[in-house]
Amino acid sequence: MVQTPKYSTLSTYSIQALNYHSSAVLAASLDTSSLPYRQVTGGMNMSDITDSLNILGRKVASVQTSLPFTIHPNQTLVSTLTTDDIHWTSLTPLTKADTVKPTYQQSVVCRGISNSRVRGRLDSHRQSGNHLLQNCSTVQELMTLYYSERHAGTKTVVSTFQDKMKTVAPFPHIFSKKIGSHGQIQDTERSNLQGVEEVPAMTAIQSTDDMFSMLDFLHKNSMRINIKKMHNFIETGLEEDDWTECINNIASASVNYCRP
Repeated sequence: MVQTPKYSTLSTYSIQALNYHSSAVLAASLDTSSLPYRQVTGGMNMSDITDSLNILGRKVASVQTSLPFTIHPNQTLVSTLTTDDIHWTSLTPLTKADTVKPTYQQSVVCRGISNSRVRGRLDSHRQSGNHLLQNCSTVQELMTLYYSERHAGTKTVVSTFQDKMKTVAPFPHIFSKKIGSHGQIQDTERSNLQGVEEVPAMTAIQSTDDMFSMLDFLHKNSMRINIKKMHNFIETGLEEDDWTECINNIASASVNYCRP
């Protein structure tokens, strides 16, 4: 279940081509979130990530994306994180794009941010509320510390990569003209003849209480389906008992997201 992305003020889209734009955003988010286990060397196994998210029967997770993950020219990554200036979009139905909500487990991937943008001279003079973040010198170190304090007690796997997300053709032109060719925010509008070639991106796969609402919605709507009228399914060998068991498994899975 994936919902149509609601674009932030940093991107535009055409209603006539909404499905095409949605598939591009979903593909970009999948490409980013799967980076940790698609590395030739030094990467993780897919099972490492799935096992970290699958605890106490919680096998369903939501996906959030920040595309593009932009930093204002007069800001650093430290100031962006401490001021919550991240435009998150939830790609999972019935879930909110909120990184403050209680989270059981999560996998966060950040790509395309240089270590030179981590902090600047002005950060030490700003009241960020957390001076430890200002001592970080790499994106990996900063993001790990940031999420360990923002989601204390949550098992978080943070992965960072220097390469940006490629957005050349056939990727659609969904970004506003305030986004430069390399994904940076700029004061002047981009020329009509110039496209966005690459952008920083960030994704978060999270196991949260919101999954109960989604699974409960899926369970109630599945109960309304009369499988006896679905002749194609019956012909392929799907029996009514198997269908009932699937529906019961959805109900059982939703219980795992109810906090005591």
